[in-house]
Amino acid sequence: MYLAIVMDLYSRRIVGWQIEKHMTTDLISKALIKAVNLRQPKAGLVFHSDRGSQYTSSRFSTLLKRYGIRASMGDVGACWDNAVVERFFGSLKHDWILKTAQPTREHMKQDVADYMKYYNQDRLHTANGNMSPIKYELSQKKCPVGVDQNNLITQSKKGSFDLGNSASIGCKVRAQCTQSKTEPRKIRRWIHEAYVDSKQD
Repeated sequence: MYLAIVMDLYSRRIVGWQIEKHMTTDLISKALIKAVNLRQPKAGLVFHSDRGSQYTSSRFSTLLKRYGIRASMGDVGACWDNAVVERFFGSLKHDWILKTAQPTREHMKQDVADYMKYYNQDRLHTANGNMSPIKYELSQKKCPVGVDQNNLITQSKKGSFDLGNSASIGCKVRAQCTQSKTEPRKIRRWIHEAYVDSKQD
C-alpha cells in the first residue's frame, strides 16, 4: 500500500492524505486537494516534496498552478529537507503499523485512518509545546475553519493563517507483517489496540 500525506509544518498536522494500492500522480493529487479544501490557503503557498516522478509530473505541476501554489523540491539525495515528514512515516510504521498484524489492505487502511486521528488529535509534539497538532492550532487560533478526513474540526477564524511550507511523500508498507515475540513489542501492541478500542466505544 502507498500513502501520500500533506503536513502543515506550522502545527505538524496532517491536513490531507490518501492511501491506495499504487503510487500514482492521482494518489498525491487527491492528498493535496483534500489539504486545500480543508485549509483554503491564499496564493503563494509553498509545497515542498522530494523529486519523485509523481511530484515532477506536468499533471501535478498544473494542479499546483491552479491553486496558486509554488513547488519546492529538495536536492537529489538530500533527505534533510523532508526530515519532519520522514519522521512521521517512521513513527507510523514502527510505532503503529508494524505492531499488529495487517491481514488485508482494508484492515491496513482502517489502521492508518486510526493513526491519523491519533496523530492529529492526541500525539504530543515538542515543537508544539507538548500539545497535539489540533490542540496547538486551537490554542493559537490562527487556522481556518475546516473538517478533515477524521471529522476533526478546527474552530478558529477563517483565512487568518497561511499554510507556509507543506511536505508530501509516498510510503510503501507491506500488506502482511509478522509480530515479534519480544515483550516490549507486545506491550506497545497492547497500547495500540487499547487506543483503537477506546475510539470505538
